[in-house]
Amino acid sequence: MRALTVFLLAGCLLLTVAFYSLEQQSPASAEEGFDPIGYRTDETLFLGKPRAAYLEEIEALEDRDIEEFFRQTVYKVEYSLPGYKKTGLNKFKNSFTFYILNKKNIGESKVNFIREILMSLREITEVMPVELKIRNRNIRLFNQVNVQIESLREKEFLNLVNKMKRENNIYNQSLFSGKYCFALVWLDEKLGLIKNSIVSILDKNNSNHYMSCSFEEIIQIYGISNDSNLIKDSILSSNENVVYYHGVDIFILRMLYNKTIENGMNFSDIDKLLRDVISETREWFELCFRTRACE
Repeated sequence: MRALTVFLLAGCLLLTVAFYSLEQQSPASAEEGFDPIGYRTDETLFLGKPRAAYLEEIEALEDRDIEEFFRQTVYKVEYSLPGYKKTGLNKFKNSFTFYILNKKNIGESKVNFIREILMSLREITEVMPVELKIRNRNIRLFNQVNVQIESLREKEFLNLVNKMKRENNIYNQSLFSGKYCFALVWLDEKLGLIKNSIVSILDKNNSNHYMSCSFEEIIQIYGISNDSNLIKDSILSSNENVVYYHGVDIFILRMLYNKTIENGMNFSDIDKLLRDVISETREWFELCFRTRACE
């Protein structure tokens, strides 16, 4: 485990408190040697890893393993407030807005790395991430941004965790260890939508930790709501040495955004579609993902 994702029902007061809590933190660290060389996406690579390697990992998986992994990571929730039970599917629609805080303090390489993840996942989901350019520091970010991302040093990170416990009643012992990144995700369950997210990346000046945290938390704000150790080299596993997506990670993300799986659909109805969706997704990876041929 390197990160925690918390799922909440949408509520204006909760959103206001949480989003302002990030605005009020001290500046995050500078890059200090961070250099994600090769984490690019092109015709042969996807976020720095050969496309052929993803395909080999996918081809090695049985359909039943993919089905179980999908159920574990999409149907279940890693952490939520007491009383919440996930009953249907939540995901983005056609696009979402994002904003990266403290860009000058984070450093250009880390900012571009985060952008590269978001823009690369567009190929998988067909959902457009739109970066907002906000110059007015007094603007209420939660009124116009869906995803807010910030890097925090351990002191600022723990201050934020304490504020979450005090004002929002969000508590998990893992957060208080100061070792893990986290994301807060607000849902509109009636519409099956992801409304807002905060991604907080614990900045330890360790490139592998930073990249691993970024990969995991960013993919989870798309609606992958739980971790799983079913596939040991998945970014969603407890293996803290994973610094690339595994084929199964982007495969289930593609499944999640299949057009036949609709926002708000209940899990029993999704189960009836899984075999066909897996078959269709395998075909897409072979025909489109292999050489980026369908863009």
